[in-house]
Amino acid sequence: MAPTTPKTPKKVMPAKKLATPSTPGSPSPRIRKSQTEAPDLGTELTFILLGDGPKASRKTFVVHKNLLMTVSGFFAMGLTSSFKEAESGIFEMEEEDPDVFSIFIHWIYFNRLFTMKTSPSSATDEDSEEWDCLPRLYTLGERLDAPRFKDAVISATIEKVKESQVMPDNWATYVYQNTVAPCGLRRLIVDFHVFAHQGKLLKKGACPDADEPEGDFLQDAMARMVDAGHSVFTTAAQMPWANPCDYHEHGEEVCHLVEDSGVASLGSSSTLPSTPLRRSTRRTPHAASL
Repeated sequence: MAPTTPKTPKKVMPAKKLATPSTPGSPSPRIRKSQTEAPDLGTELTFILLGDGPKASRKTFVVHKNLLMTVSGFFAMGLTSSFKEAESGIFEMEEEDPDVFSIFIHWIYFNRLFTMKTSPSSATDEDSEEWDCLPRLYTLGERLDAPRFKDAVISATIEKVKESQVMPDNWATYVYQNTVAPCGLRRLIVDFHVFAHQGKLLKKGACPDADEPEGDFLQDAMARMVDAGHSVFTTAAQMPWANPCDYHEHGEEVCHLVEDSGVASLGSSSTLPSTPLRRSTRRTPHAASL
């Protein structure tokens, strides 16, 4: 058979760019990031031993030294000073609760707080374990000098309040005895009592673990009520925790919760990501521990 003349291939047209849909609301978090934004994990590891007893039986976490130093002033000082921890890379923290501390470790790597005992769709108002855990996480952040972690706990608390429509009304004693002013969680607790409870629980329910209500708490609450004025007692009173950044420690800087969602350049620090910060403990990733 005579050879057939090959057909001229069709000209390949460049792919059309897809139009970016304009959807209302917050932009979706970006999954891709610049290589220059990648944290320098380094190769050095820090060992954190929790609880008492023989070392072999104690809960031990293994964390990248560089990463730990970026989130905690306590560890940054301990690892760069003349203390023995700087040479050995081992911290023995007998007083810390391993369950609470593990949430901090997971937050370092995943930027989420694994505090929920159930999935978000089945969470109930009776989830007392999470209510008990959140203030303990904040005071852990105080001891570790970890402001970004404390900001995350503030946002998680407000997230839970909005979901459950329940205000924690018995945290004042614990928080005021384990934090120092100025303190974002102190201010948030005061606002819960002033704006949600209209001052009705200041003496009776706010400090259940104390013979007398905390003096600093009562002073802060009364000053806040005077500042808010009569608007506290109206049905149209605005709940001031609509913007969690008002209780954060980053000041005028962009909230790291926005930065970590890839939308920092698209809005101000008041634009928080819509992705839930709290996660179910059933979905807790495996952390390096011994």
